[in-house]
Amino acid sequence: MIKDIVHDIEEAQILKEFDFDGRKQENIAMFTIQEFNQYFEEHMTRNVNELQKKYELIGDNFLKNIEESIFATQTKSLENMREYYYFWERKVYNAIVKMVLRALLS
Repeated sequence: MIKDIVHDIEEAQILKEFDFDGRKQENIAMFTIQEFNQYFEEHMTRNVNELQKKYELIGDNFLKNIEESIFATQTKSLENMREYYYFWERKVYNAIVKMVLRALLS
């Protein structure tokens, strides 16, 4: 389940695609700055909020459950789990970097 959440973060499109050519062919006037901001900001905010909720599940539920089932604790401070937590921190970080790069490239 953690892997699926990390994949969702990595593949997220935080910038909404826009068909500028289609808008031009339909002779629709240019956006005002407020319309432009609203068009893209609402999409990005909604997607980032959904991703944040999924991300919080990793630490709040999944990793605690793994630790509890293996060591019968929920402290998130055991030396034995340090490498495991670090593994997922790097995976999430790399997924966020890929998501942002994809947005910048689009």
